[in-house]
Amino acid sequence: MVKYPQPDRFEIYIINLDPTVGSEIRKTRPCLIISPDEMNHNIKTVIIAPMEKNIFLIREPFYSGKLKAKRHNYLEKGSLIKNKKHPMTTATKNYPTRVSVLFDNKSGQVVLDQIRTVDKKRLLNKIGKLSDTDSTKVLNVLAEMFA
Repeated sequence: MVKYPQPDRFEIYIINLDPTVGSEIRKTRPCLIISPDEMNHNIKTVIIAPMEKNIFLIREPFYSGKLKAKRHNYLEKGSLIKNKKHPMTTATKNYPTRVSVLFDNKSGQVVLDQIRTVDKKRLLNKIGKLSDTDSTKVLNVLAEMFA
């Protein structure tokens, strides 16, 4: 029997979001677990919200093909991004469904307009947990979105 991660609400995991369709956020990236712990600990899926901007993925050396969580700027050596322009132009806009957060001393956004349910098989590794202050901000926006 395969052992799946048992994430807690507001933990941040590197999650493989591919394959995607249309305008869905793609690639392997940090995502925030937003489903309640009762769900997280009892079923094989979790509800997540992708994160954008200053938490990035850098390829490991020696062509391993694996992705490793690193906290680097997109423009640093070895980045998955080849050009100097960020591919997600919406990351700099202030949408009401995007919550600005601070994680590992880097600013970014939790993209609540792209929430989805994923199987725990997609969770690659835990990289941390959102602060209580930022977790409250996320909950407030979710409450407003679904009220």
